[in-house]
Amino acid sequence: MAEHAAHLTDTTSNKRPSIFEILAQDSLNRVIQPAVKRAVRVFAEQFPDKYGWLITYFNEIYACLDLFIQNYYLYRYGGSFTEQFYGMKRVTNSEKALKYLPKNVHLKSLLFLVIVPYIREKWKLSYENFKENQHQHTPSIYRQIRIHPMKTALLSVFPHINGLWELFILLFELGYIFQHTNWSSPDQYFAGVQLVADSEGNDVFSKADPKKTNFQLLFCSNVFTSFMNLLKYLFKITSFGLSTGLSVGVFFLQFLDYWYNTQNKMNSPVALTALPIPPKPEKLKLPAGCSYSTCPLCKKTRTNDTVLSVTGFVFCYPCIYDYVSEYKCCPITKYPSNIQHLVRIYSSE
Repeated sequence: MAEHAAHLTDTTSNKRPSIFEILAQDSLNRVIQPAVKRAVRVFAEQFPDKYGWLITYFNEIYACLDLFIQNYYLYRYGGSFTEQFYGMKRVTNSEKALKYLPKNVHLKSLLFLVIVPYIREKWKLSYENFKENQHQHTPSIYRQIRIHPMKTALLSVFPHINGLWELFILLFELGYIFQHTNWSSPDQYFAGVQLVADSEGNDVFSKADPKKTNFQLLFCSNVFTSFMNLLKYLFKITSFGLSTGLSVGVFFLQFLDYWYNTQNKMNSPVALTALPIPPKPEKLKLPAGCSYSTCPLCKKTRTNDTVLSVTGFVFCYPCIYDYVSEYKCCPITKYPSNIQHLVRIYSSE
């Protein structure tokens, strides 16, 4: 029975990230794209003629940039951007300690980090448009819209496949929590990698001799070697600036996403209904010599009761008709009105 508990005593058990670190990096990975899209939308709406295409092709542009960034981080640090941000890296399932991710593992990691999320997002948008068209058009009009049967079938099964995928993720996370598996998501399982804590800093470009100072590395006897060391040093500074800038940008995007979601919650119907009920308005007092059956204009008992729908006051029909026709407003509140706002009241008495 020892083979069933081998994962509890393997060499990577002391580097096993907690489930909270896994969920934190996954949450960060999910929030980056919506936050960037929101920022791009705000910018594009200021100059729609010049930058409107950024919204139209946002998913494609973001996928290309994400592919470049993830490829860089996988090659240099052995993990994705969010994984390296939380101090984690990817290792293969084999027992061999490799400095680089194998090429096939590298490509499979890119597939599940960039390509699969892009396809899933496009599929989701198509499904939402498909359902929106179904609700907006009547069945007779919707039948006239030509949609390929294969496309209809793919869009119809999206919620089932998406729900099944989310169920797989939940099962993997539960298995990771109870230490029944070393994979916290099906992406890692299919890519053939595991996440471990990167306590030593897996930077494949850090190959300099620790006994030599930066001055000795940059100004050695060989001119060509000095030039190459200078290029490496400049590249290291540039990559460090890029990593730091991305980290700062992530915090800014998280704040932007939090602010945007907070604004949406404040403007939601639930938030509006949660507001305190305003105090009851004070009841208007009738002028001296008037009663509820008196016309406010002629000061006599009303005949042919007519209500002005703008304010709710009741007048004699001839009185209010002549007044509104001439002054275009309510005689009491002065709110703009016209004869179309007059509603005759027919009493059964």
